[in-house]
Amino acid sequence: MVGGGGGLTLIYRKWLYTNLKIVNMEKEFKPISKDEVLKVLEAYFSWKEASEKVKKLNGRGINLHESISERLVCYLNNFALAIGEGSYDAKSSEGDFIQIKATSNFEDDLSSFGPRSQFDFLHFARFDVNKDEVWLYDIPKKELDSIVLNKKKNETFLQQQEQGRRPHFSIIKEFIEKHQLEPYKKVNLHELLKECHEKL
Repeated sequence: MVGGGGGLTLIYRKWLYTNLKIVNMEKEFKPISKDEVLKVLEAYFSWKEASEKVKKLNGRGINLHESISERLVCYLNNFALAIGEGSYDAKSSEGDFIQIKATSNFEDDLSSFGPRSQFDFLHFARFDVNKDEVWLYDIPKKELDSIVLNKKKNETFLQQQEQGRRPHFSIIKEFIEKHQLEPYKKVNLHELLKECHEKL
């Protein structure tokens, strides 16, 4: 049961996860409540303020922490957040394993992946800090596998993983812009904050 380019098929990877637990070991999963996402949004606006102050001092801001981006993506998609060691960050209601990447630079990013990362879908959160918006993109792992990262050697994402290397590239430049991928969701964080307060 081998997929294109020598990679494991989706069905086989799921069988490994479920029966052998050799890829990501055991993880716990928890849903993100409205109470928790309110704390996440509070953390986002605190991060933004602190980052802007630091940027005035040395020209570089503070990286957006994954605890903010991962919880937002989970809440907005009704994913369960993964707790513990392993290469995926969440699980969908259909049982798919999700890896989440994010950037607070709307125009560019540099995302890296571990050589043993196993997941079914990548969800990419693209923050527009000036507008306090986040754009969400959904990319199947099999489409990432075929991206050519080293054009001289014609090496793909999957081939670099199989060599024990950490593939790194700009998802915005190499995938979203190149393939004209549209976000499946655009969220204004001020409106989300208001909506969560109203539902409590």
